[in-house]
Amino acid sequence: MAEKYTFMSFRSNTFSISILFIQLTTKIKREDRLSDA
Repeated sequence: MAEKYTFMSFRSNTFSISILFIQLTTKIKREDRLSDA
């Protein structure tokens, strides 16, 4: 049971990190467009 819980928390952490990474890259792309204009 403990192993399963650790795996689930690891998955949710990875999911949160990927969401943050997507938001960060989207922000950078947006700033690049503004600087190009």
